[in-house]
Amino acid sequence: MSGVLLAPRQWTDEHAIVRFLRFFRVYDLAAGIYHRTLGLILWLRHPQTVRPNRTGTLTVHDVSFRMYDPDLLYLPGAVAGKTYEPSVTWHLRSILAPGMTFVDAGAEFGFYTCFAGSVPFDLAIHAFEPNGAFFRTLSRNVALNGIEAGLHRLALSDERGAITFSDRSMAGEGPAKKEIVSAVPFDEWAEEHGVAPDVIKIDVHGGEGKVLFGMRRALRGSVRHVYVELHPTALLVDCTVRDVLDVLRDAGFTLFEVNRFRAELPPTLTEVTQDRYEELADESQWSSDQVSARRMIYGSR
Repeated sequence: MSGVLLAPRQWTDEHAIVRFLRFFRVYDLAAGIYHRTLGLILWLRHPQTVRPNRTGTLTVHDVSFRMYDPDLLYLPGAVAGKTYEPSVTWHLRSILAPGMTFVDAGAEFGFYTCFAGSVPFDLAIHAFEPNGAFFRTLSRNVALNGIEAGLHRLALSDERGAITFSDRSMAGEGPAKKEIVSAVPFDEWAEEHGVAPDVIKIDVHGGEGKVLFGMRRALRGSVRHVYVELHPTALLVDCTVRDVLDVLRDAGFTLFEVNRFRAELPPTLTEVTQDRYEELADESQWSSDQVSARRMIYGSR
């Protein structure tokens, strides 16, 4: 979203303004006022693309879909001619094929779910989102586009149970509002529901290790393509970057880093050789941009 108006919910919990607003328990009120105001400004400037209720049309490469965007994560970029995560969406579009099963782990508002559900051929789609507010928005966006998808308010993890979920993270720490949500290993869920995914996208804000630990069987089985957003150590839950990479390598995936995945098009992929593996595993070698923007790993087999 560089060069685009910044929405408060994109700030991390460490941001001084966020901590101040949360301390006085007015963050949700302040963010809501900000987003409604910005939504009206976007509507006045771009009435053909954005509606005053923060719903608009996103065109991602050759795919268009409608999206309700309450926190304005996507629409400001769209009206500025920017594509959200252009490298990943371009690459994903190139590998999706009729009859595939796509799993969106950490679906948030449903951007990737709606993107995959709007390609001009049939896919089976399953989206997982434990955050209650995000799940309601996900459901609204899927309905808005008439997409057939399985929507599951569950956290994917390495064991069944109830976990404390905070905003976007299963760390359950910090000043953000907390929820108790149900967690399940993907392998158990997939066996119960007869789902064999071909493509998985994982963006779970530090929970990627626990998600992968719970889907080892699927990774060794039907999965042919996997995208994992890597987060810095401070956000990781019960794992290291090395653990994340090892699960994928042990399952037989050839790994690549999608370079500058939030900005670059066409995408450039760099194979994760042993030297690159060691660099990824050592956060002291990450640039400040890589820490703030995260890093994207693609695996294929």
